[in-house]
Amino acid sequence: MQFVPVTGYGAARLAGSTLVLPAPKNAEFLGQMAVDLVLANRDFKRVGFILSKWLNTSFEVYFHDGPNPTTIIQFRSTVAPKRGTDFAADLLQWISASSFKRVILLAGADAGRRFDAQLLMEAPVQYHASQCETDALPSFAIPLEEFENFTADGEVLSKLPPGVGLAHVINVGLQELGIPTLVLVSFVAEGDNAHRATALATVVDSLFNPGGVNSGDSWKFPLSWRDILPGRSTIVSLFQ
Repeated sequence: MQFVPVTGYGAARLAGSTLVLPAPKNAEFLGQMAVDLVLANRDFKRVGFILSKWLNTSFEVYFHDGPNPTTIIQFRSTVAPKRGTDFAADLLQWISASSFKRVILLAGADAGRRFDAQLLMEAPVQYHASQCETDALPSFAIPLEEFENFTADGEVLSKLPPGVGLAHVINVGLQELGIPTLVLVSFVAEGDNAHRATALATVVDSLFNPGGVNSGDSWKFPLSWRDILPGRSTIVSLFQ
């Protein structure tokens, strides 16, 4: 895995910042939707790309300077089949070498596989924290009711729910590295999940932009959402 910065930018400038990333292969690509929403509404600059032999395309790296410097990476392609563990290992190595202050992992989870206690919860966002402060989180984000030793990818024993993709492996790896980690999860089903992605983005916004939490109604939707929002007309050419 290789970081390729834009001209005039060095990888060392990422050190000490908070890393925000969507979990690869998470349900309904909710983490990616939330990242695009943050990027469309906040002053992040693209500072480079990361090349991985386990992805069809490179993924993008964005940075926001200020009192709470934040790095965001966005995946635009899926991980090669049966190479998820290899990709996660490479990603963890890069995260460790980059000396991030903490990691925030965003994921959608399978709403159809909740247990009874979770079915009764109305919270749009739930979190699992490891060595990470949660005092700044909005009141609608609540601790995740953990699954007991859920077996992910046949090897890793995870407390995260089904559907979060490689968040299982990445979260366990970050804990082993001793890196403070906050996993933000929202349960989703097929269909319009814009409100869930907005909730995830609002939580992220509260962490690097204290006191300026977006209400949700004032978010500007990114272009990547234009074909997934309700009210879009049918593309007639698809049926001709």
